[in-house]
Amino acid sequence: MRKLVTLILIVGLVFGGGIVSAEIPTLVILNSELSSIKAESVTISGKVWESTNVKVNGEDAEVKRKFRHTVYLDKAPSITTANIEVTDKDGEVIKSFDFQLKNIFRRELSIYLDKKTIYASGKRIELDVAPQLINDYTMVPLQLLYEGFDGVAVTPVGSSATITLGSHVAVLTVGSTWATINGETFQMEAAPSMIDNQIMVHLPFILQAFDFKVGDTNGEDFVIIQETVPEPDEPQNDFPPEDILKLDTPNPKIFNQTQYEIFGEIPYETFVSVNSKESKIYHQFDHEVALNKEPSFTPIKVEVFDADGEILETRDIDYENCDYLNMRVWIGRDEMEVNGEMIKLDTPATILRDRTMIPFRAVADSFSATTEWVSETRTVVFIYGKTRVLMPIGSPIVTIDGKESAIDPPATIINGRTMVPLRFVAETFDASVQYDANEKLVMIDKIIHPE
Repeated sequence: MRKLVTLILIVGLVFGGGIVSAEIPTLVILNSELSSIKAESVTISGKVWESTNVKVNGEDAEVKRKFRHTVYLDKAPSITTANIEVTDKDGEVIKSFDFQLKNIFRRELSIYLDKKTIYASGKRIELDVAPQLINDYTMVPLQLLYEGFDGVAVTPVGSSATITLGSHVAVLTVGSTWATINGETFQMEAAPSMIDNQIMVHLPFILQAFDFKVGDTNGEDFVIIQETVPEPDEPQNDFPPEDILKLDTPNPKIFNQTQYEIFGEIPYETFVSVNSKESKIYHQFDHEVALNKEPSFTPIKVEVFDADGEILETRDIDYENCDYLNMRVWIGRDEMEVNGEMIKLDTPATILRDRTMIPFRAVADSFSATTEWVSETRTVVFIYGKTRVLMPIGSPIVTIDGKESAIDPPATIINGRTMVPLRFVAETFDASVQYDANEKLVMIDKIIHPE
């Protein structure tokens, strides 16, 4: 599959009570890293104001006429209607239509088993009784509902309780698995119970009764999501043909926002207004550049021209394309995986003195390090980039670029192969190393930058 990276540039005039820079626009690079991993090409994208053109590495970039406009939204849940008009250069309306923006109310409640602290969209709430497992069922206090969610009312009557949220009504009784949801009978897997004057309810019943969702969970953590989606009184958006106006996001997902920025594309010599206010117009260019094979730098030149072909601004970019090493070594297995390819090992990784020992030569070859065996001193010499390491077998001391450093346990030979501790590999090759004890798996990852 072809890999593509997008780099965004902005070329624009500087404003502030008028034009500060009268002729020459300022070129601003928004992608601060200017880097990718194992990419074959990069798409240079950017903005230029009226009457300018762009070349990338001497080739004309495709330029499109774009607009943007900020619309202020009603409080969620709500639908805000933005009237969009496309006009020609003489001010005649080509197309007018209404764009409905749904602002969805969303609240996330993070709860933790056996902890009284919960978080409602970041707000900390203290419960009287912690959510907990009772007979292997996840039970939560009703306090969690009226403290954590908007619009929830709980009315206790003796050992029963009525819970109301909008049009949803649930009635339950302590000690009984039978309840009602919106008047219909429902049987719970676990009956509600009373702990310290708090009614504890089976969590799945709460989700069923109020159409809550469960978000990502992590062990004993749960995320309950409350969403209220506004329903329009009139039919949904009827968009004009794309040759008249093309919205970047025709059906956006908006949650609890106070404003939304509309982006779109229009033909040349046309203009846009939203709710009778003129939108900001600019040109956007895109151009794909092939990258040198990783790890490498690729020179990219971006030039901005005026309508007469005069250069207004030039920027030279050295785009970094990094290589990536992904290595997986299993304890006791005579194979390892490097960037998805399985490689046979003469000696598998093993545990020695409570340390993970891995076959050094196979790892060094994967890093393209140069290795040499000095039999007279029983020393492994290897060079990685500008680093030179002397590693005597059985010695607790190695020499790195002329400086001594400890290695524990020392390099040792098993079945004719040099084995070294995992930590030494991580430090020497500046790699990220993780160990999965359940799978007995060593994971070595490294981004390789060009020199």
